[in-house]
Formats: sequence, structure tokens, C-alpha cells
Amino acid sequence: MMEINPKYLSSIERGKENPTLNTLISLADNLEVDLGEIFSVLHAEDPVASKEMILSVLDRADEKQLNMILRMLLVIVGR
Repeated sequence: MMEINPKYLSSIERGKENPTLNTLISLADNLEVDLGEIFSVLHAEDPVASKEMILSVLDRADEKQLNMILRMLLVIVGR
């Protein structure tokens, strides 16, 4: 349903791949869950590692994705 390779999906599930924002949105849509529910299980124990993961995602995002990420962050932090 997501039109991605099952091996790639398996790698995402095992934490071997970092999915794009579009892939995460598609996953949430196909699972019929809120995107936030997916992020609630993705975490890093170390705050420095969390920041590095965030920066890595931002580096790969295009302009449209960056705008969406900014809107989500503003909602999360309550601004």
C-alpha cells in the first residue's frame, strides 16, 4: 500500500534506515494513525543523539518538508 520495497520497510522497523518525512506520513496514513503516534516510539536515549537525528532529518528535507517540520515543531512546543 505504501509503494515501498518490503525490505526497506523492514529496515525502518529495525532502526537500520532513516525514513523520509514523506515515508513517515505515508506510513501514518496507511496505518490510520496520527503522525505523532509514530514519533512517540522513535527516540534516542541521549539528548545529543536526538539533536543529531533531528539535524540529519533537516539536512535531507526539501523546502516543502522544512515548512511542514517547522509547523509541527511549533505545535509540539506550543507556540
